[in-house]
Amino acid sequence: MLSTTRTTARILPGGNSPSLAATRFAPAILTAPRRLPFTLLVAFTLLLGVAAPLMTPATARAQSRSAQPQSLPNSPEIPSGNINAAAAYAREQKGKAFLVIQNGRVIKEEYTDGLGADARHGILSGTKAVWVMAVLAMADDRMLTLDEPASNTISEWKDDPDKSQITIRQLLNFTSGLPVAGHIHRITLDDRFKSTMELKFIGKPGERFAYGPAHLAVIYEIMRRKLRSRFSTPWDYMRSKIAAPLGLPVTNDRPDKAGQPLLASGFKFTAQQWANVGKLLLNQGYYPPRARYVVSRGVFQQMLQTSTPNPHFGLGLWVNRNTSASARELNVEDILDLDIEEQHWGNGCLSRVAPADLFVSLGSGGQRLYIVPSRNLIIVRMGSGKFADPTFLRLLFKK
Repeated sequence: MLSTTRTTARILPGGNSPSLAATRFAPAILTAPRRLPFTLLVAFTLLLGVAAPLMTPATARAQSRSAQPQSLPNSPEIPSGNINAAAAYAREQKGKAFLVIQNGRVIKEEYTDGLGADARHGILSGTKAVWVMAVLAMADDRMLTLDEPASNTISEWKDDPDKSQITIRQLLNFTSGLPVAGHIHRITLDDRFKSTMELKFIGKPGERFAYGPAHLAVIYEIMRRKLRSRFSTPWDYMRSKIAAPLGLPVTNDRPDKAGQPLLASGFKFTAQQWANVGKLLLNQGYYPPRARYVVSRGVFQQMLQTSTPNPHFGLGLWVNRNTSASARELNVEDILDLDIEEQHWGNGCLSRVAPADLFVSLGSGGQRLYIVPSRNLIIVRMGSGKFADPTFLRLLFKK
């Protein structure tokens, strides 16, 4: 039987000890916890240290961001002959920069445009992944969830039976039902979001993949409305959460007349700066130079979750998951040039010989940021020309 008069107290973190009154409540709490308010039971648990701390969603996110990163393999280096052959191909296709980092060490770096390592090149659609990470940071900050209806924020869609079902995830993986709408890229538009709202949808949410800027114009407006209550803007939020920690010199080079940036394209980085994005992606949201999670591991993994209409595209990233002998090797840029009715994404891959965990941030004209976790590998290729992933990856990973 516990005594009701003992006053022994356990020292709490920070040097504080519970009050005498708190310890005298102990027998009643232990024998009849259902009669007490929940807050008092929690207080008692914390005071006596007899149970594990309660795991709230905020605590889980904090622990995910502060957890030690998963260790990457110290992979055998890719043979120099393979790297040189891949570099030669990249160069022949009007390449300007080529950088290979494996096991945290630069093993190949060349610049062929006469401008050198400090030259910044447009990464075009590689811009998408940077903005996606800003949206993921908002998920970490409990400002949104990926599977919430966009109409929670875009009230104009609330009364439409189909548009009201569109989720933020479907906007990020381009299956919202919006068309390709390449004209949304134009800087001559008065307002990209308003132009997007006038578009005719090509299907129900989740049915079709349409790779175009309209989806991200809606994402920008969702960010803008959600951040308004925090007296912030999407641009400022993206810079503080993603660009600044990674040392990325982001500039709003393609605004519409309303000042809205183009989330689908526009950033210009050096090869090393784009490799900084690669370091974050390789380490699942953890950024080694800062020894911190920029995006929590659990939220980051959503970037690699694909959709049924396109099993090769996640949230701003292309994946190489299906490497079976029967898989078709897809040259993504060639397929995207086709009319949407002619685009077929089933049973494909970027390369049958490359590791299945390879994924890539891909910009037109051969802008590539390849990530291969199983090989602890980052590759940056910048330039122009007729660049084909299956050819490049076959040279790099040939036996």
